[in-house]
Amino acid sequence: MPAISKIWITLGPLFVINAVLVSSFFMYHIWFSKKKKREFAGAKNQGSSFLDSTTREWWFWTTDPIVRFLIKLRISPNMITIMGLFIAAISGLLFAIGSFGYAGWAMVFGASFDFFDGRVARITGKCTRSGAFFDSVTDRVGEAACFLGIAYYFRDGWIMPIAIIAMIASTMVSYTRARGEALGIDCAVGVMQRPERIVYMGVAAIMQPVADVILEHWWHNPAPVLVIGSTIFIAAMTIWTSAYRTIFVMNALDTQDKRGKETMVQILSKLTTHSGREELWEKARYGYDRSKARFAHVVIFNIGGVDRKIFDSMLTSGELPNLSGHISSRGGKYELCGSFPSTAGTAIAPYITGCFPGTCDIPGIRWFDRSISSSKVFSMNRFRDYDGWGTYAMDHDLSNSVRTIFEYSRQAANIFGPLNRGCGLVRDMSFFSTLSRFQKARSAADLDAAANAALGWFSSAARKETDFVFYSFPPAAFLNPEEASEEAVKYSYRRLDEYIGGAIGILKDRGLYDRTALFFVPDCSLVERKKRFDLKNFLSKRGKVAGSSGNLKDWQESDVISLPSGTSMANLYFKKGGSWDERNFFEDIERKGIVGSLIEKAEIDIVAGRSNEGGIIVQSSRGKARIIEDADGRITYLTREDPFGYVGQGQVLDASSGLERSWESAYPDAIVQLLGLFRSKRAGDIVTSAASGVSLLSTSHDGAGKYTHGSLLSEHIIVPLLSSVVLREGPMRSTDIFSTVLDIFGIAGAHALDGVPLTEFSAKVEEGACAG
Repeated sequence: MPAISKIWITLGPLFVINAVLVSSFFMYHIWFSKKKKREFAGAKNQGSSFLDSTTREWWFWTTDPIVRFLIKLRISPNMITIMGLFIAAISGLLFAIGSFGYAGWAMVFGASFDFFDGRVARITGKCTRSGAFFDSVTDRVGEAACFLGIAYYFRDGWIMPIAIIAMIASTMVSYTRARGEALGIDCAVGVMQRPERIVYMGVAAIMQPVADVILEHWWHNPAPVLVIGSTIFIAAMTIWTSAYRTIFVMNALDTQDKRGKETMVQILSKLTTHSGREELWEKARYGYDRSKARFAHVVIFNIGGVDRKIFDSMLTSGELPNLSGHISSRGGKYELCGSFPSTAGTAIAPYITGCFPGTCDIPGIRWFDRSISSSKVFSMNRFRDYDGWGTYAMDHDLSNSVRTIFEYSRQAANIFGPLNRGCGLVRDMSFFSTLSRFQKARSAADLDAAANAALGWFSSAARKETDFVFYSFPPAAFLNPEEASEEAVKYSYRRLDEYIGGAIGILKDRGLYDRTALFFVPDCSLVERKKRFDLKNFLSKRGKVAGSSGNLKDWQESDVISLPSGTSMANLYFKKGGSWDERNFFEDIERKGIVGSLIEKAEIDIVAGRSNEGGIIVQSSRGKARIIEDADGRITYLTREDPFGYVGQGQVLDASSGLERSWESAYPDAIVQLLGLFRSKRAGDIVTSAASGVSLLSTSHDGAGKYTHGSLLSEHIIVPLLSSVVLREGPMRSTDIFSTVLDIFGIAGAHALDGVPLTEFSAKVEEGACAG
């Protein structure tokens, strides 16, 4: 009989209630099929994962007669709230004495009043903010009473602290929502809101007597397993929900505040959704937020130098169908100002770092670092020559104040580019072949072997969906340097175009073509040599001269070190007071008569060096000027007779106006380029720039053959730019390409850049080619 009595605590009310609910369920659906619309305010799902709008509507419809009865009795909403609180307190007492079946029914019955007070208030027009506040407070107190009752019953067991945790976490679920909404954030998220807690705990308590009767067959005086299980479950889920709501609100607030750096809360918030986890994976893989990228991929095709006259003619006539059809026709053909020295190798630095070679502390293909004391007899870093094995030292020599694209992106790949710091061996598949296959490529067979290897590496990069590839080709125009006929040069450009076509075919096969921004940029422009001027021999008449190929004894005993970059630029270093440890200023060398004797030579166009009064002095046969740059980037240009022959340059300018005002001259951007060069501590005491068509070398050991390159003249420093992306019109620099790449990827530059973005994405481009 006691067992039957226990069961009827559950089953008696359950039979009656279920009979009523089942009948009302069918009656509701008959009613709804006629009305076909919802009528009860508040029945809409408020973010619950377990109680949908249909269930809530049915419950509102079923209990509507009770609500009408309460209104007829003129019971106020606040009185109904107090009645619910009183019944919840009784439920807590019943939990405390272990009468779980009665406690469950009391809990469910008391919670029903929470539905009634709000509905009565809405129907009677007595909705007040104070009433809503009072209702929320009593809800928390009533729920706490139930959990305290459970905690008291289990006061000697391990469930007691879990019940306390469930009570605190349940309060936090409600508090985080209330606080979030007070800050303007809708926080109806989570899986264990108050209705769910009432259902889980109430139903578990109601069914506990039945469970006890069943378990008594195997377990004398069984524990209230359903109440224990629901308490543990509610504790766990309310902790999760309160934590999730906390993260949700903080993420929303941080997003509104538009913080530049992603906070830990935002990261945790993203971990809760599939799309967020994908975004975090992409960021971890690539090193930046890929969702901001306008294009998913960027490829820069690079070649050491081009004969601009031949190249432009072939592009216009359609002899380079891949360059024109897949790149320039989609975006445009532009001209940009490269860097000084305008020579293959060094001029790559702006494309990879966004900075002038001098800013990168790489003032030329060859240099001497006098900051290394001459007392340190043996040093691997005193001289550098990147034409040969020294090419592998370029990463080491790069200034720590700049960053490469390979340090911004964890997937960026390099093919035959000499500057690849941060790339590693995995992403620089050509590393061990740079010297053998790239720099020593001199015949058509060498070129084909190098290009075929590069194409294979590019295919591998595309398969991995690498975001950025710097794809450099051997200097094709240097083949058979002394006998490079126009037809031979054209042949090499046609082969170049074919290999670029092969790379584009790979992009299409991989489905990456429409999501890839393509650029083609040479390091410098090549002009046929008209004359040689042996600068080293000229200087030897005024002292002993050493070059990078000299041994230790040569440079220590020499008076001058002459290190050319390309054919038409040279860094010159002069011994001072019998030592190489102290720098000479322009005025020091000028007093020795060396500057004057250089300028007297028609083959020497420009001589420049640091002034002992600050800034740079530039001199040519046309005149002399002093250039000063302050910390804010304002440039003062002081001259009586302009050494560059500028007209209307003005005395005060900045980097932008310096380029714009000189763009049409024979020396575009020369002022800014020289300032950039002399940022390097390794730059010569003075530098020379040769006249048009003049090589400062006695032989063609640099591989340029009949061509010249390296000077400040527009014939060397202005290069063609092909882009599949529409760029802004007007003067531009090679440093701008790096800034443009960062802009395409939505990356904020973390170091000072010498360039600015060139992108002006049209609506068509943004629609059709944006990264997905």
